[in-house]
Amino acid sequence: MTEIHTTEAKLTCDWPGCDSAFSSHNKLRIHKMKHTGEKPYKCSQCEWRFRQKNHLKTHLLKHSGEKPFSCQHCDRRFEFRAKSALIDD
Repeated sequence: MTEIHTTEAKLTCDWPGCDSAFSSHNKLRIHKMKHTGEKPYKCSQCEWRFRQKNHLKTHLLKHSGEKPFSCQHCDRRFEFRAKSALIDD
């Protein structure tokens, strides 16, 4: 049997006692921040900090009140797009 969609995790974490492995340098870099406690992205509105820039962007929606996602079945709007909340017709 041939595996078509395989991503071999070749990059291993060198932190003592950690055996995690990753398929990209970026994923490994973000993982290492868990060990070091590094959170380089700080919210300008509060004290929250994040490892990833996209997590900060999502967090900032709480401060702005912006709700960019709308329900296709009613007039409600949401901060986040949640696939689990979608209704199949």
